[in-house]
Amino acid sequence: MHEAQAVLLIPDDHIMDKPSSLHNLGMLYRARLQRFNKLGNLSKAICHQKEAVLMTPDSHVQKPEWLSSLGFLYHIQFQREGQPVDTQHCANFLAKSAYSQSGHPLVKLEASINWVHVLFEHALGLQIEAYTWAMAFVLQVIWLSIAVSNWYECIMSDFEGLAVEAAHVAILLQDYPKALKWLEDVSWIRTLFKLLALFQSVIYSLKLVLE
Repeated sequence: MHEAQAVLLIPDDHIMDKPSSLHNLGMLYRARLQRFNKLGNLSKAICHQKEAVLMTPDSHVQKPEWLSSLGFLYHIQFQREGQPVDTQHCANFLAKSAYSQSGHPLVKLEASINWVHVLFEHALGLQIEAYTWAMAFVLQVIWLSIAVSNWYECIMSDFEGLAVEAAHVAILLQDYPKALKWLEDVSWIRTLFKLLALFQSVIYSLKLVLE
């Protein structure tokens, strides 16, 4: 591919030009995989996106998204080849995305949810740790969604499903206090947003009267 040759010619000291180009090249191979269904494209996609991640500083805003993308590629590889090590790679990169200090909150939230799903589906361990992080993080994002109202609708359904899954895992591991806490979190978040909706309705009505 001419694109690959062009990327390889970019000097390594171009701090973000090369990682960004490598990631995009990986996405191109991923698209070719979906179109032509050739495993060689998958290995090249993983190779280029892994190199992009390694070259990208942790402070870069796009790194969580790139980590998640790399994790997804390993998930595809597991589905095609059935090697358990690929599920571990997938979980590791999703965890790194979830724990990132930079990046968009919704990107990291999605990584957190995907991480716990991979751990649960493949019984990889660390499930309580992962659910604890995901539940704590989703609560932070919900607080942010108070200021960004259109976030709430897309977050709340994910949160409720995550809380039920987390409680189920905690019960299986006989951590009953944690299971109860996570279910209670759903209840008080619902109550909070009902009160906020009522409060906004009252303010709107008062404004109409005052006008």
